[in-house]
Formats: sequence, C-alpha cells, structure tokens
Amino acid sequence: MELLSAILSEKSENLGQQGRAKWLSRLLYWFQRSRSSDEKEIHWERIYTTRLKFLTLQLKGNPEWRNNVESNLRQVIVDLITSHQLSSAGLPDESSFFQDFFHRVQDKILPDGLFQNDLASILKNTFDSESEIVMIDAIDEDAINEFILEVFKDKSDYKMIRTALIQSLIRTSIQLANSSVLLSNKLLKRGFTNWENAEQISKRILFDFANTNENLDIAHLNESIEQLEKVTNNIQDNIDKMGVEVEVVYTIQIQLKRINRLKLLTNFLDERKPTALASRLFFSELVRDVHESRGIKGFLITNLELLAKRVVQGNSVVGEHYVAKTWEDIRHMFTSALGGGFVTAMTVFIKHVLGFLGFSGFLKGALDAVNYSFSFLAIQLAGFTLATKQPSATAAFLAKTLSTSTRESGLAIFYILRAQIVAVIGNVSAVIPICFFTSLAFQKFGYPIMSLEEAHSVFASTHLLGPTVVFACFTGVLLFLSSLFAGWFENFCIVTSLPTRLRHNAKLNVLLGKKFALSISEFVRTNSNALAANISLGILLGLVPQLMKFLSIPLEARHVTLASGAFASSLPIMLDQTEYSVFEFANAISGIVLIAFCNLFVSFFLSLTLALAASEGSRGSLIKLLRWTGKTLIRRPYMLIMPERKKRKESTP
Repeated sequence: MELLSAILSEKSENLGQQGRAKWLSRLLYWFQRSRSSDEKEIHWERIYTTRLKFLTLQLKGNPEWRNNVESNLRQVIVDLITSHQLSSAGLPDESSFFQDFFHRVQDKILPDGLFQNDLASILKNTFDSESEIVMIDAIDEDAINEFILEVFKDKSDYKMIRTALIQSLIRTSIQLANSSVLLSNKLLKRGFTNWENAEQISKRILFDFANTNENLDIAHLNESIEQLEKVTNNIQDNIDKMGVEVEVVYTIQIQLKRINRLKLLTNFLDERKPTALASRLFFSELVRDVHESRGIKGFLITNLELLAKRVVQGNSVVGEHYVAKTWEDIRHMFTSALGGGFVTAMTVFIKHVLGFLGFSGFLKGALDAVNYSFSFLAIQLAGFTLATKQPSATAAFLAKTLSTSTRESGLAIFYILRAQIVAVIGNVSAVIPICFFTSLAFQKFGYPIMSLEEAHSVFASTHLLGPTVVFACFTGVLLFLSSLFAGWFENFCIVTSLPTRLRHNAKLNVLLGKKFALSISEFVRTNSNALAANISLGILLGLVPQLMKFLSIPLEARHVTLASGAFASSLPIMLDQTEYSVFEFANAISGIVLIAFCNLFVSFFLSLTLALAASEGSRGSLIKLLRWTGKTLIRRPYMLIMPERKKRKESTP
C-alpha cells in the first residue's frame, strides 16, 4: 500500500516528460509485482483484476489521488499516444531478416541503455515475462470500464485520443502499402498472382483512412482488413511449394503483425466493441509484440520454420528410396550397397596415392575433399548406395509418417532399420575384401601401400578405447550438415529458377549447344538435392578436419566405410609382423562397429529432431511409436532383417 500511495500522491506539475513515463512504469510495476501476503488466496489469473478494482476504489475514496492520476494519465497520453508510438511500438524498424537478427543479438549482448520515453521501453522494463499476457487477458472488462469512467471523466480526452488513433492507422496503412509494393515483384515472378490483390487492398485501406471523417465506415474497413489478412495467410501457407526465401518470409511475418496492429487500433473506433475490450486486447498484444521484438529463439523459429519444412520435405522424398519393405527391396539394397562399397574401395586407394604426394594442411584437405566428392557423386549417379547417407533422409521420412497410425509408423522404422543394416553389410562386404586383397597383392610384389608405422596408426585410429566415439559422433554431425546443404540448395534452385536460367542462358547455349544446355538444366533440376549432398559431404569430410587441426581442436573424421577400407588395407602389413596382437585386432574391429553405430545414430537423431520441429509430428507420437516398436522387436526380432510375412487370404469355397 505504501508503494501505491507514493505513486498516486505524485502531482503532474512536479514531473517532466521523462518523469511521467517513469511514473507510468512504476504504476504498471505495482500491478506486476509479486503477490503480497493478503493476496495469497487469490487465483493468479485474477490478480490483475483484483488490483485494478482496488486501485479504482482508492481513487473513488480519495479525490486528490484521482485528480493526480487523471492529470498524469492525460499528460502521458499526450506524450505517448502518438501515431508513431501506436503504430510501431513492439514492431521492428529493420527492413530485412538479417538486420533484425543482428539488432536482437546486439540488444542481448549490450547492457541496457537509459530509460526511454516510449511505450516499448516502459513495457519492456515493467513486464519481464511473456506469461504476464495471460493475466492481462484475464482482466474483467467491467473492472477496466469502471477505471476508465472514473479517471477519464473529461470527454475532451476522447477527441484527442481519436485523432491519434486515426493518424496511427494512416501510418500503419502507409507501411503496409509500401511493403506490399516491394513484395509484389518478387512474388509475381514466382507465380503468386494473389499478391496483386493484397497490394490493391492495402492501398484501398490507406485511401479509406486518409480520407476519413466523423462518419468512418468501420464495417467496410474491417472487411478490407480481413481480406488482406486472408490473402497474406494464403501466401504464407503456399509459399513453400515454390521455394522459400527467408527475406520474403520475414516481410510476410511483419505484414501480418501490422495487419493485426491495424485490427487492434480499429477496435477503438468500432462502436460495437466496448472500449474496455479494445483496451485489453491492444495492451495484451502490445506486451506480446515487445517481448517478441527482443527474443532470438522465437524469431529464428518463426522465420526459418518454412525453410526447415522445405529442407525436410526434400530429404523426405529422398528417404522414401532408402526403405526395405520386401525381399526384392533387400536384394536391391544389398546389390546397390555392394556397388557403393566398390567405389569407396577405389576412393581409399586414391587417398593412399594422394598421401604419397606429401601434401599437408589445406592442400591435403582440398585433395581429399575432391576425392570424396567425386566418389560420392559416382555412387549417386551409378545408382549405388552409401549407408551413412541414409539416416538424414530416412529420419525426415519417418517424421512424415508420424501423422499416420502407430503401426504404420512402426513398420516404417523396421523398413528403415532393415535397409540401414543391409546397406552397412553391403558396403563393408565390398570394401573389406577389395581393399584387403589389393593391398595383399601390392605387398607380395614388394610395393606395400603403407609402412608398418602407418599400419599401426590406422589400427590405433579405430581403437575402441580411444577417441573413436567422439570422432565418429563428430562425423555424424557432418553427415547431418550435408543433408541441410542438400535441402537448402534444392530450395535455392527453386527460388532462383536455376534450371530455367541454365536452359535459356545465351552464352551456355552458344558454348555447349542447346541440346547439351538442356541436358545440364534437367540434370540440375532432378538431381539438385543429390549434387549438394554429395559435394558438401566430400568438402566437409576433407576440409573440416584440417580446419580443426589448424585451430588446434583435436577433432577428426571417422567415416565407417572409409575407416573399414583403411583397416582392410593395413591388415596385410600387420599380419606379416610377428608381434601382431589378437587383442589389437579385436579392438580395431570393435571400433569400426562403434563408428558405424555413431555415424548412423547421430546423423539420424539430429535429422529426426529437425524433422519433428518442422513437421506435424509430435514428440508424444514419437514416444508412443518407440514403445510399440520395442514391444514388436521383443516379440519378432527377425523383422530387423526379414520382411513380415503376408497373411494368406482365406479361400472361399
């Protein structure tokens, strides 16, 4: 009570403009403060209503306090209720996603500045949690209306407030019309003809507000605002079908916020809606906007969600090819994995040959990156399979199935695991014997492909008791990142119409001919995801370890097929030595098995996390699915390697 008495006793003539803003901040803090011992029995949602009623009661019982509050609020309205404050408080001033992002980061890092005389600063310094919005929304309209009638008895205040509202509506309409024009060219080029309607509607709203008078047609304006909101939402819901551009998504998000602000301000002019309700809605949304304008996590989620969905969608389509439902699928996957193992074996030997050149650092990493990229591309173009590339794609496919029945999603897990096991076995079945016998042949002819010290180093690199787990998990992260690059590049090709540009590029047509230019265009259109995935994975596996070494960070790549090939290549040299240890051999083999598990699990886990965040699937559905899968696995473990038998239909007599 002492805090409230001190606030209500302050006279307007003793406060300057800055002082009145601080006075309002202190009054709002009185509402926001922790509950006192007398308020412990009050439900937390009712606390603001109770305090507002108590404040109104105090003003009725003390005319001096009432006059102070009336005078202070009138001056605060003059200071704060301006067209700029009402239209822009809590909304970003930046024109792009990256400008807004860096501004938020800067705001988080730098210490708070001086108290500013504006709505956003007052609310930011008073309401430190977004949960306050729930209590604001729960305030009784009767309590708000009673407070307004008690404090604003002078009707001349309403005319001043109405003028400020009209000016802020005009300002917001101008902002909407300007950004609509900027978006038109981008969206019309990508086939969104509906945005022309949005531009026309926003201009019509601006014209209606700019030419307003006492007989403002609120019903007509509300109808136009709802049409604009509907068109904008429709664009947002369908933009991912033609590629996602972050800056466009950001602008659309800001458009929706401005449309909402337009609706909130129009509520004050609508005689059909009580002033108390309009005030509560506006104040609640203003607090929400102020908090959202400072947050980083929510900002990134809101603006990158569509891009994440687009990436997941592209990987999900790829993942549908990495499942094994039938024996025919298993045979095809195994044969395909054998081919992938054969190409990987060649990659291992090319890596050994490049090692003889004696390069180190960036040059070594660049050569390895080129070698890996060509190898992965060859596997892709030949229709072969590399086991470690599957998890990032199959995770997206699994997340997509969560919207179906639990049994169907559970079967999808078995299809994925079965294909993964078969692919690993197929890769290793080709890599190990090819590398072993090729190395043995070189050994017998007196040209060993590595020295004894190098062979010992290869064995030590996969030791179960060494840093193998960390390196294998790090490689799993790189595998996941390659899938992100793949989805991003596929989206980039759609947004920029890259295949069309290649097909119609005059210089390319003259240099290569129209037929070849068309072939390149079609190749990029149908293989953009695969191209980016393979090239980025090769670069990541080749260059990132060298970068880590340059930064003195002890992280290396451990890729299961490449590690298996290196192990098999070193085996003839190790077997030729009398000091060979069986324990060392078992240790290295166990390490390779662990590398396979970590590669697959980490990339699958990260991809599934992203897919769940970007799709309709929920974590609850995933937990329910895992329970069903665990029970089924206990009852029918053979399903990991064998397809489920189809029940024979009973023949009818």
